[in-house]
Amino acid sequence: MFIILMIIDCLRDDYSSQLKQLLYKKEFVVYDNVYSTSSWTIPSIVSILTGLYPSEHGVHESKHVKNPYIKVPHYIQNIMLQKILSRKGFYTYLLSAGLTSSYFGFTGFHLEYTIIPEPIHTVLLNLTSIIKQKMRSKNLSQDQMNASPLYYITNVIRKGFRKSILRKVVDDILSYMFRIPRWKLDKGCSTLLWKAKKILTSNLRKKFLLIHLVEPHEPYPTIRFEELGVWEIINDILGIVDPDVVEKLRVGYAEKVRYITQKIWEFVVYLDEKRALDNSLIIITADHGQMLGENNAILHGIHLYDELLRIPLLIHYPKTINIEITKAKKVISSTRIYDIILGIASKEAQSDEVLCSDIVFSESWGLHHDINYLIKRRGIDPRIVSFLEKYRLKQLYLENFRIRATSTDFSFIYHVDKQKIELLRGSIDEKTAQEIVDRYLSNAIKMHLRLRLKRITMKSLKMLK
Repeated sequence: MFIILMIIDCLRDDYSSQLKQLLYKKEFVVYDNVYSTSSWTIPSIVSILTGLYPSEHGVHESKHVKNPYIKVPHYIQNIMLQKILSRKGFYTYLLSAGLTSSYFGFTGFHLEYTIIPEPIHTVLLNLTSIIKQKMRSKNLSQDQMNASPLYYITNVIRKGFRKSILRKVVDDILSYMFRIPRWKLDKGCSTLLWKAKKILTSNLRKKFLLIHLVEPHEPYPTIRFEELGVWEIINDILGIVDPDVVEKLRVGYAEKVRYITQKIWEFVVYLDEKRALDNSLIIITADHGQMLGENNAILHGIHLYDELLRIPLLIHYPKTINIEITKAKKVISSTRIYDIILGIASKEAQSDEVLCSDIVFSESWGLHHDINYLIKRRGIDPRIVSFLEKYRLKQLYLENFRIRATSTDFSFIYHVDKQKIELLRGSIDEKTAQEIVDRYLSNAIKMHLRLRLKRITMKSLKMLK
């Protein structure tokens, strides 16, 4: 049996209609009312791989720790899908162009194949920034720094990349040499899906593939990388955005979605031609959506709007297993993907009702990325951010812990720090909403403490040995 879990970064449910129409022809079951647990990548994918909400597994942003400094701890790695399926005899593979890599703690795969999903000149610029910072930290005078060959080379690289022709030449040469994608349109999906085809045609019978594709993720061909970087920070801090930027984002996003849709369709057709489809459990979903100007927000993170949380879910069940397709009219959390995979892998699943819930939850702990890191990565003038920070009202909204509860009848956001309920849809009295949140937080705290206790116990046993 083949189990393929394909996660498309930033793919909104309302932009995936063409993908649904195509895959329906290949007997994929299309599910509605599916919600992610988080509005950015790492917490949501950890939720998919553990079946736990962010408050339970603890891998999420906080006031003090943000991306790219959030990593999956060892005790969480041990309960992830790849580890469990490996114990069941599956050979596990990670094919990724995103944050799902061993660097961020996504370990336990028999084989990891990751690629760089951004233009190579930005990687070099990050490297030169690190070199300059380290030299400055040694309290060298400007004359001493100028005398250093390393500092000279760093400056040449930074100045040279201001010219777009040189950047294009470097990107093209290094893309060819190191199989780095041509960026703007294809961020690695062609390479990763080619690798997946090779893996699936090998002799091993039981395989689990986690494929993380990032084509719908920013940046886009329609807007300059530097311009988008500035507006991302302005939008995070002030909550405003230029209508022209929004239009460029929408056009670029739609183009990327069309591209990845075609690539996925070609991959599924290939599996069908190789007669690998009948014996495969294939799950295609997203980690979160993308804001394209709705509610004066762009990109992702921070917020708990439908555009960020509603994601597609398409499942092709293996014909070798009889499973009842109910498509119950309830809501589905991305955490339940874990249950359906393990149920089918152990041949115990009898119905897809395991996916459904009466209420699902999503969380935000504020800004998910480190602003200072973004400044260095995007090459933004720090004075812009310094100016904007004057207008940030101590992050009263952005840094609050918020929980969104969603059912078929209602949806509301609970501001934990303020103990305030913000109704989004339907109707629910305040007392009932408070009880729902209290029960959720109580269960989350118990689970988190149980995992931490298990970690301490394992450490103690190792020390005794």
